[in-house]
Amino acid sequence: VPSSCDAFSTSGRRVSSVTNGGGRFRSEGVIRMVDDGDAGINVPLDDTLLPPPTITTIDDDEDNSQTTPPNTVFTATPVTITPTSKFIAATTATSKRNQTKVNSATLRFNNRLNQLAKNWDDSTAPKVEALLLDALDKYQLYLKEDEQEGTSSPSSEYTKKNNNMIIPNTISFTNAITAWARCTRKDSAKHAQALLDQMLHLYSSPKHNIDGKWDHVKPNKISYNSVITAWARSNERGSARKAEELLRNMYDFYNNDSGLDINCKPDARSFNAVINAVARSRDKNCADRAKFLLDEMGRLYNEGDDDLLPDALTFGAIINAYANSLEAGASDKA
Repeated sequence: VPSSCDAFSTSGRRVSSVTNGGGRFRSEGVIRMVDDGDAGINVPLDDTLLPPPTITTIDDDEDNSQTTPPNTVFTATPVTITPTSKFIAATTATSKRNQTKVNSATLRFNNRLNQLAKNWDDSTAPKVEALLLDALDKYQLYLKEDEQEGTSSPSSEYTKKNNNMIIPNTISFTNAITAWARCTRKDSAKHAQALLDQMLHLYSSPKHNIDGKWDHVKPNKISYNSVITAWARSNERGSARKAEELLRNMYDFYNNDSGLDINCKPDARSFNAVINAVARSRDKNCADRAKFLLDEMGRLYNEGDDDLLPDALTFGAIINAYANSLEAGASDKA
């Protein structure tokens, strides 16, 4: 059991405390923790502990009605980044380039949106979105006027001309999405999704993103995770399916044709949000769908993705899903 959580015997009695020892799930029919020998597993991994969920996606019983089709399996390429001097230099150079594109007006604007986005109510999110769209309209007008004057790359030359112009970027949009994820309105998730769609349109559309003028609004995993969280908190019908679809879209964006996009690689928070959305949806087979996502986390973690270590929140959501399920045998699965 990863992280710091309590181990239980098969009778439900608390046995001892288990802390993560830097181990890895080992695929031996079930997901298991392997102690590397340097930290505190106080209870041996024997039969006194409840066995963790299996990592297979096909039921071994004769009744295969819950079998997951092969085409639903996530196909992610495991990534291991070695912090060589070359990599560090490239990362530092990229960071410096990104910093030069953000002027003081944009920084102040993003800080303002960030502060507003911390509110949990039904009125702040519309204000944050209005501020964002107003700044976006002004910047688009600036680009149009600059193109008419014959400037070939207005976004890269912008700060030399006017440091008071707000250039909405990924952080700006993500702040607005986060505001909607914390909004108590029923249509909050739809608004968060619409902002993500707008980011993708500006970044991906050849008509708009000429000469990389909209590269600064490219979505990252925080943008995606915020929208997934919005759907997870939504009570609308089909919200769990929307969250699952977004997770697959993240992998499509991550495994793009031009190479792996590290900034969009799903992490444990991505999976936990989707699992939570599916588990609380009360849809048919929602518990088994949530369990499948856990199995995928275990599989990808075993293949080398260290960002996908399931934690107590992951297991808790699935246990609750089975506990609330009316299907036969759900309590045993929990």
